[in-house]
Amino acid sequence: MDNRELNTLKIASGFSTGELAERLGMKPRTLRNILAGKESIGTHLAERIAKVFSDADGQNPCLPKDHWIIGEGPPPHRREYIIHTCTPKFIGRIVAVDSDGLPIDSGDVADLLTGVTHAFDDCIICECVWCDPRPKDLDSLTALLNHAAEAIRKDAQ
Repeated sequence: MDNRELNTLKIASGFSTGELAERLGMKPRTLRNILAGKESIGTHLAERIAKVFSDADGQNPCLPKDHWIIGEGPPPHRREYIIHTCTPKFIGRIVAVDSDGLPIDSGDVADLLTGVTHAFDDCIICECVWCDPRPKDLDSLTALLNHAAEAIRKDAQ
């Protein structure tokens, strides 16, 4: 866990910095430094954070239960997206392609040339926006995008 994830949990829970610091057994100033990224979250603190934000089943009720969310934007374009809710969090656009690998004309241009793209079946994941640092090595990035492709396949069934 890093300071960004802790900030997300704090916001989702509705705790003030003082309330959260009290629940974690620390001074508010120390928590502010951690939230600002000036101090790191050690193993002992990570365990306390997990206890504060876990329900009776050990699950974090502030975080999505699904690792992947697939949906589309509003009219008129109805672009389709996949969202990875776990680290590394990202949003990618799903674009249908023809047998030559070219986008099927939807009246909207898809950016297939810049950033991360991943082709599979009759789709391409493109226009990825990374909320966390993306995997640095190609094998990890490819594995993540293969999991995204599998989630899209399951959604299409």
